[in-house]
Amino acid sequence: MSAILLIDDNEVYCQQIQKTLALRGYQLEYETDPYKALDLALNREWDVILLDIVFYQDLEGLEILEKIKKARPNLPVIMVTAASTLQSAMEAVQKGAFDYLEKPINVERMTMSIKHAFTQKKLSELNQNLFNEFYRSVATNALSNSVREILNVIRELNEPAERILLFGEKGTGKELLAKVLHFKSNRKYGPFVSFYCNPQDADQEDRLFGVSDRTDKSGSPAGSVIRQADRGTLFIGEISNLSLRGQQRLAQFVHDNYYMPSFGKEAPALNIRLIVSTSVDLKEKVADGSFSEELFNLLNTYRFHLPPLRERPEDIPLLAEHFLREMNIQFGDAQSIFETEALRKLQSYSWPGNISELKSVIWLLSFFYQHGTIDGKLVDSTLQFYALMKDVKTRKPWQALVEQFQTFYKIQTNSEFEKRESVSN
Repeated sequence: MSAILLIDDNEVYCQQIQKTLALRGYQLEYETDPYKALDLALNREWDVILLDIVFYQDLEGLEILEKIKKARPNLPVIMVTAASTLQSAMEAVQKGAFDYLEKPINVERMTMSIKHAFTQKKLSELNQNLFNEFYRSVATNALSNSVREILNVIRELNEPAERILLFGEKGTGKELLAKVLHFKSNRKYGPFVSFYCNPQDADQEDRLFGVSDRTDKSGSPAGSVIRQADRGTLFIGEISNLSLRGQQRLAQFVHDNYYMPSFGKEAPALNIRLIVSTSVDLKEKVADGSFSEELFNLLNTYRFHLPPLRERPEDIPLLAEHFLREMNIQFGDAQSIFETEALRKLQSYSWPGNISELKSVIWLLSFFYQHGTIDGKLVDSTLQFYALMKDVKTRKPWQALVEQFQTFYKIQTNSEFEKRESVSN
């Protein structure tokens, strides 16, 4: 039976919700004391937590949410709020809340949200198990020399590399490598937080450093990405897209271990391993004045090049099988597997779009062929289909492309059926 924890300081309300959900087959426990509730949330297994956003004690709902998500990121938390605290509810969603419900509670809306939360938790656990399996594979299986050398150099250092710069073409798997480095370090039980710099995002500095007019009781700016990575790893992708002002603020944090949130006072010191990536030459950016020389020098201590996928075909089978297992989970009961010849075909392709392109092709293979073995012919046709999708010169409508691939899919399916029939006869 599903386990639900309700955290609310109104005991009569808690009892009403408990009875309502019991009639629908749900087992709910509740706690009115926020400190005891937090202890329950962190030390027992729950499928979902319902959390009131306002308490009449000094531990508030948003602070409880942050502590839960930091310790148990895959546990869905549904915030319960009055209309007057709707803005806080939106802030809670930004901090990782799964959903929010307005009082008075609509029972059908609450039931639907709980069902969706259960599904999300199950998928998160499956994906986490899949990632753990992948990281173990990276640690134990022979990879390309370039990846193995990076892992070996970092492992043999006398002290942990707290600042790492990864560079290479777009899509080579720099974030994936950063995750591997995180899970192979003594920070593996802390958070791994990704943040991609986008020059079109006017609010990216506020999200990275936080805004100090919204603080929690520790004094740290609420919503700060840097704060979320405390005692873990912060990965910043495409660091050259961060504004010069943002680069200067990040350099201050790297150098002095504190940072200044927007419009505010100095935030407390944090314990973070910083891994950044770039697909451009930062030396050239420093030379033309578009990248901070101070930040470059601070980040350049441990600098590793991740070659394009075409130069590391040994990595392709491990990546392809990982992505296929990921897609099998995404498509529910899909059970696709690769033939050896299919993996060889994938290894022989040049992958101009690197790992991003590989993942897209695996998605197509899994989507159109969700059961059975994926052979070399199917890989060839999928690569041709993917090339047509990318080639704007063909000007083919999307539906025509889908029908073209579906025609091949039917041929493949019929051929496989006939093959099995001939064997059985």
